[in-house]
Amino acid sequence: MMSSVEFKERGWSGKFPDQFNFYQICCVLNSIAKILKKREQNRSLKVVVGFDSSQLAKKFAHEAAKIFSNQQIRVLLSLNDIPVSTISHKTVLLQACAGIYFAHSKSKNNLCQLFLFNGQGQLALPDFTTLIEQECQKIRRFFNYQPRYAINEMITEMDFKNLYFAKLKNIVEWKIIRSRHPRLVVDHRFGSSRELFENLLLNEGINIVSLNRSAGFFSKNPPAAFTPSTLRELRQSVDEKNAVLGIAIDKHCEKVIFYQNKKFYHFYELFPLLLNHLYQTKKREGVVSRSLNGSMLLDMIGEKYNFPVISSAQSIKFQTQDMLENEKCFAAFNHSAGFIWKEYALYPDSLLFTLLTLEMLSESQNSIGGLLAEFYKKFPLSYYKRVKIRKNVSAQKNFALLFKTEAKPADCLAIEISDGIRMRFGQGWLSIYQCPQTGSLEICAEAFSKSEINRLISWGKDYLEKRN
Repeated sequence: MMSSVEFKERGWSGKFPDQFNFYQICCVLNSIAKILKKREQNRSLKVVVGFDSSQLAKKFAHEAAKIFSNQQIRVLLSLNDIPVSTISHKTVLLQACAGIYFAHSKSKNNLCQLFLFNGQGQLALPDFTTLIEQECQKIRRFFNYQPRYAINEMITEMDFKNLYFAKLKNIVEWKIIRSRHPRLVVDHRFGSSRELFENLLLNEGINIVSLNRSAGFFSKNPPAAFTPSTLRELRQSVDEKNAVLGIAIDKHCEKVIFYQNKKFYHFYELFPLLLNHLYQTKKREGVVSRSLNGSMLLDMIGEKYNFPVISSAQSIKFQTQDMLENEKCFAAFNHSAGFIWKEYALYPDSLLFTLLTLEMLSESQNSIGGLLAEFYKKFPLSYYKRVKIRKNVSAQKNFALLFKTEAKPADCLAIEISDGIRMRFGQGWLSIYQCPQTGSLEICAEAFSKSEINRLISWGKDYLEKRN
């Protein structure tokens, strides 16, 4: 008997082979096929299927193609490993009813994951995933896994990488980047589609002076995130090669770290800087979405340029839903997940964020540190801190209701409630959010002084302690 299936923040995940194997995948995909047929009765069904750089993910993707083809659902299968955001983009571009992406990482307890996107290119919402869970529950006791041959005429293999390149070329101004003749060090050790970023830069004439990557991408599963040792090696490569900039991207192309002039810069530090550049220099119009834990600097920038920032949920799937409902929204900043550009995909894409950052640096003819120094002359320097609280809450809805029924603290100026709570005080803000993956609570705070941020964190801990 298979274990129960539960779709969380970014899909269904489990440890291979106990919780996530070919038997269970077949059951889940058959359930998805059945639900799609019910929902799309008068439509020719198509699904987009992709995978990351691990060998097991590729096998899962090809098994999915077999299953869907036998269910008379046309499959658009990626030829190569691709970033997760590519599936979001291609689902909309190719007018598919769903997108599926497989990932596997040995560095996280042999964890396997299935990302599920709806026809709008966003992570599937509960109205879709709950039906799949219920269908799996119905058939799990008597389901019989029978390997079958693929129906080849129902499967079309496509080179999504070229489509990905074409879309990025329409968003980024490469002439500006080439004008500075940047010398870059790129770190590929995290397995994010292997040579995708490298080929993209080289095809546009960008000089890569050093490339750090592990041998045997399909025989080994690289770490999902950055490690201190790999970042030290990136720093060493930049310094030895006298490069202008070092770039490291995580496994799923969600987050990026830059290294320049002896200092590392995380993607969330550059969000406000890039937004200010888009409004001030690029004359971009429209509003942006800020997640529950997003910086208050984004709100200040929006007010300056008369484009109010949308306060949204911390969860990516609900934040993208807010973006879809607001026609003027062109981008989203999620402190935990990354940067989302609505015109491209409804999922974080660090490659696009990196290219827009390179364009900003080239156009300004300045360094990251120099741009930040100029930025903080116009906007106050803020401090950010996040603390995980090992306290589980039975249901996220009940967690939100807890705060709706209580009176606002006396010194709280404003309060936002979505999939968590954010309280604004005179010199900063505090948020309390329940992680959908672990069920534990996270306290985040931002303030203009370190003493104030520590006070807010302590206040948040006491606030939760009183509600045990």
